[in-house]
Amino acid sequence: MRQRHVLLASLAGLLLAGCVSNTPPGKNGGTEQLRASLTPTLQWAGVSDACIAQLPSSTLAEVKGITSKSARSSMDVLQRRQRIRTAAGKVCTTI
Repeated sequence: MRQRHVLLASLAGLLLAGCVSNTPPGKNGGTEQLRASLTPTLQWAGVSDACIAQLPSSTLAEVKGITSKSARSSMDVLQRRQRIRTAAGKVCTTI
């Protein structure tokens, strides 16, 4: 009977271990996940890693909105890049 309880406790521990957050205390996991997904796009637009690290969720949401529409021409791509840089520039003094 005791072995069964130990086994069940071990299984429960393993299941709960999969629920542990990798987000450090005090950090918003959703914001960090969004930042991670947008980092390649922000880097492509010429935004520095230091600037990316300090962007608030509102700016990240703005960038996500900018990138949600498909660019149909090279002019659209250039405008998208500039709009991303402008959004980041509102927060960072040096992009």
